[in-house]
Amino acid sequence: MSRQKRSIIVCLLLFVTSAAWLAMAQNDSAQTISNDPILNYYWKRADATLTTADPNQRGISYSFLATSYYKEIRDEGAVAWVDSVKTAYFYSFGKLDSSVVRRSPSRKIRDVRLDYVNVFHDRYYLNDFPNDTGGASLAIGFDTDTTQPKLPTGIALIDRTSYFPRWLYLHYAAEPGYRRFTRSFRFTVQDGMVFPDSIWEVATQDGLFYSTSYRMETRFDSLTIYR
Repeated sequence: MSRQKRSIIVCLLLFVTSAAWLAMAQNDSAQTISNDPILNYYWKRADATLTTADPNQRGISYSFLATSYYKEIRDEGAVAWVDSVKTAYFYSFGKLDSSVVRRSPSRKIRDVRLDYVNVFHDRYYLNDFPNDTGGASLAIGFDTDTTQPKLPTGIALIDRTSYFPRWLYLHYAAEPGYRRFTRSFRFTVQDGMVFPDSIWEVATQDGLFYSTSYRMETRFDSLTIYR
């Protein structure tokens, strides 16, 4: 092989290697979300844990019973009326296969939302709390800048040992059609999989002539995983 060809090959190898290192550096930079290495560590471990333990991404078949209570709130904060719906959900290979209403509401209420966001995938400014007791859960606050108005902000409570999320409090500052929109989740772990245990949705929605405030509380029971 001539010296010129060897020089070309060496240059190409150096270029490919440099590009690979640059891509890794950029990827690592995108995941650098705090100057605190402890918060970064827990945030990234929670992301990996939730991704691995997501039953839908794992293609798990399971079922559960969801009971939702819809409460319409008056301007002064009093509950105007309450209705409820109970539904059994069946998932096959990580996808919703069917649902059966066990108890219908007395009139039309808002659709029950069961989805949750893996905020650990996204880039946030992280902060801890000075009154951290060092207990079983670590509370991490997360916020965005003005370039990401659609991302929720809030607080995540992460198990210090298993890195599973325990609680997730989300505030949506730019939810279309809403003056206020928050969702909160409590999680449970069964057979190594993470499932919502309860969901609270609190919102004020602006209408043409008046606004509507409501609270939707959903509880999960009878969770069964099919192997």
